[in-house]
Amino acid sequence: MTEATPPSEPLQKLPVFAVVGEAYGSFFRYLRYLPQAALLPVLLGAPLYWAYWKILQQVTLDPAGSGALGLLLLPLYFLLFFAFVIFCVAWYRLNLLGPDRGRPPLFPVPKRRHWLFLGYSLLILVVYLAIVLFFGALPLAALAPLIGQDAATLNPATALGIGLLVPLWGLALFCLVVFVVLRLSFVFPAASVDEDYALHNAWAHTKGQVLRFFAALFLVSVPPVLGIMIFSLATTPELTGPQGDPAATDPAQVIAQMEDGLLYFVFVVYLLGLCYWAIVIGAVAFKGLTGWYPEPNPATPAVPLGS
Repeated sequence: MTEATPPSEPLQKLPVFAVVGEAYGSFFRYLRYLPQAALLPVLLGAPLYWAYWKILQQVTLDPAGSGALGLLLLPLYFLLFFAFVIFCVAWYRLNLLGPDRGRPPLFPVPKRRHWLFLGYSLLILVVYLAIVLFFGALPLAALAPLIGQDAATLNPATALGIGLLVPLWGLALFCLVVFVVLRLSFVFPAASVDEDYALHNAWAHTKGQVLRFFAALFLVSVPPVLGIMIFSLATTPELTGPQGDPAATDPAQVIAQMEDGLLYFVFVVYLLGLCYWAIVIGAVAFKGLTGWYPEPNPATPAVPLGS
């Protein structure tokens, strides 16, 4: 933990290209530590994914006879996400503390920082769901009666207008969610290094920075996302059986044919996804922006706007 108190004012403008360069630079600089940081998340994630798939398979094939089995999907998903949290905390600490103090342990014991990181994640999820519900689902439900319930009551002009409005409204909701998430995102690196840093600090430090922050994350994200998509499509086994095969109409046979390919796809995406998030974390953990520092004497301190 540092001794400095986070300033309350907005900070200097985010250097977009410097953030992109540092994101990739830190990834390759610390690449040799990636197996250490990913070992426990992968060891946890692989059996959890397998169990999740098996339960989902059973629920899909026999919804009525599955009983409470489907209730296990949510805690399994929670455990999967917690495995991801372990990786994120380890990689944030490596980026901010360096290998001397932040070298990832092979088998980290969950500490307060992990639970705080998880709590912030769940809080942002709640905010996201609230935005979608109150600004998306409820307004659309209120507009539905205006369209009409059937062919006899259909209002073509209103239906066309709402049909044009929905994509624009969806884009506005997406922008609102991105805005809120980016404004709060600095709590994650702070929690990872046990910094005394709150949501209001993150909100203050990202004032006027959202477009620059979004541009940096967009530039950081495009190459690895495209690479993951291309690699996955090129290497994933065929997910369906031969066309015209009578067995293709049997749900059990379809799922059996998909199983190997789907599990391979999910596992590859999980592993490559950790690499992607390592790059993104390098961008979010960009030093010299937030005003808090893991080092007592930072080399390039952040400067408040106007200084």
